[in-house]
Amino acid sequence: MNIENYLQIKNKVDRIESVSDAEFQTRYAFEKIVPQLLDDGFDPKDIIEYLSIKVYEQVENYNLKQTEVDVD
Repeated sequence: MNIENYLQIKNKVDRIESVSDAEFQTRYAFEKIVPQLLDDGFDPKDIIEYLSIKVYEQVENYNLKQTEVDVD
């Protein structure tokens, strides 16, 4: 990762954390979930894939709810 990419990502992370309590919620969830998965033999790549799928599921649910609101 070069410095420009790092700064762009860091700016996104800072903005996300400034408009939500995402830092607390993700840290809390990760402290609970990640050790259990590592102890069960999953590697970090497996955990990242799992979390990515869950993010996409939430985005899809959000989009569906937005569509329902727009239709009403």
